[in-house]
Amino acid sequence: MPQTDERDPLEHLNGPLCLRCRAARMSLTHTEEEYPGYTRRMFECPVCGETMTQWAGVASKSEDMST
Repeated sequence: MPQTDERDPLEHLNGPLCLRCRAARMSLTHTEEEYPGYTRRMFECPVCGETMTQWAGVASKSEDMST
């Protein structure tokens, strides 16, 4: 039986849960393409001020069209 993904479909619009205080979702403060094909996203917790950086690969246009 196939498994369904029960995560919030809008979760990528919300920041990750703060790992320090676990009291709030972190706010996206900055996004930039640091290297070709990779985006760096920076988050900050509105409660305790903790920061976090996430790296994400960016799909090329040819990859987007093939799926």
